[in-house]
Amino acid sequence: VQDHFFLCLGQQYDIEIDDNNRPWFSWGIGARSARRIPKQISNMQILPGSIGPEVGEVLEWTVDVHVAGHDMTTWKRLTTPDNLGYKFSSLKPTAFAAYHVMNNQLNNDTRSVIPTYHGNTIWGNVFCQAFCVGLASYHFETDEDGNHEAYISYENPRTSEWPNLDNGMSIPSRVPFRNIQWNPERRVFKGDICWLEDQGTTWNGESKWSYEMQFNRTFLFIVSGTCSLSDRDDH
Repeated sequence: VQDHFFLCLGQQYDIEIDDNNRPWFSWGIGARSARRIPKQISNMQILPGSIGPEVGEVLEWTVDVHVAGHDMTTWKRLTTPDNLGYKFSSLKPTAFAAYHVMNNQLNNDTRSVIPTYHGNTIWGNVFCQAFCVGLASYHFETDEDGNHEAYISYENPRTSEWPNLDNGMSIPSRVPFRNIQWNPERRVFKGDICWLEDQGTTWNGESKWSYEMQFNRTFLFIVSGTCSLSDRDDH
């Protein structure tokens, strides 16, 4: 179990969080005999920033419709990732949230790989969806000369399931933002993803994405924004 999903008998199950901070997942195509798709719901609240059950603790999942022989599933934690020294913060599961790192728990080699968090600026932060770095996460960096750089990361292995570029090539691991504009007073970032210009091809028929994002005061999450796709309406 990692990155909020798990694999069982060749099928992927995505773990979601309900309004009471309880994990759940649906059975999907695996429950053909049920009148509706069953949902497996845990008995434990897992708050943002926590790692869930302690070592040896049991997490019980009950199903919301009766399926013979599958009324309850039990997971038992065998190890803990305390040595990673990370935590997450988000107001809701679907938001792009900043990835926190407790730097004092990391060695120098790890710090160069795991993102950091800064509460007074966008630069140096990473904003993730589904709590996954590299799953189209937004990275904002400053180089040695003080120049700002930004890119979208597709480095998570799950992106291999996404469509290739329109020329058949795989999605690049990192795609840079061009034409960057940053308004610190309004906390608004603007930038373009230039597929045709940078990659020599389009993706899903789109040649350019133009972003505008506004961040909250502590740079924990994206408050609002738009992405204008070439030949499509804003969303």
